Amino acid sequence: MGAKIIISGLILMSLIGSNSRLLAINAPDNGVYICNGPNSKVYHRSNTCKGLNRCSTQITKLNLSSATAKGRRACKIEY
Repeated sequence: MGAKIIISGLILMSLIGSNSRLLAINAPDNGVYICNGPNSKVYHRSNTCKGLNRCSTQITKLNLSSATAKGRRACKIEY
């Protein structure tokens, strides 16, 4: 019975950990970075993401809801 409780606790901890990461990503005060180029379609967690290396225009920090409102999707490298 002790093993079942430990395993259940580990599963619960992993679920809580996963959900807290999702909440942190979706929190309104967390900034994301976008390239302002005309063909840019992605937002990035970090301004040093290698996906931004080819950006030939300005890189802007904004909140996640603004990035998704502009039709941006999450970077496949970082998310």
